[in-house]
Amino acid sequence: MKKHIGKKILVVDDSSVMRGAVSGILTHHGYHVLVAKDGEEALNIAKENKQDLKLIITDIHMPNMDGLVFLKQLKATEYGRFVPVIMLTTDSQQDKVDQARMSGASAFVVKPFSETQLLNGIQQLIR
Repeated sequence: MKKHIGKKILVVDDSSVMRGAVSGILTHHGYHVLVAKDGEEALNIAKENKQDLKLIITDIHMPNMDGLVFLKQLKATEYGRFVPVIMLTTDSQQDKVDQARMSGASAFVVKPFSETQLLNGIQQLIR
């Protein structure tokens, strides 16, 4: 568990319940968690933490800036180009999965998810 200490993960979701649930799992496993309620806030946090941000987990459906727009804008930046992104959403439609992958998503996890499923996805993307 200790090997994850200091590895920053940004969780982006407009649901405070979901942000709390995902943050709780990650914190329990030793990750340093940052949170944002939408894509606009997430872009600012990603820029501020560009030196040591290891992964982003984002929802698709959010107000102000949704996850797909956020992903496209993040991947267009020098600092966000190589940060792995997991799309965590209730939307399992193939066109959304395809859009997310084409926009640079590294993985796609559909809610509801298991803790093991989420952690396995994270461990595959960051060491």
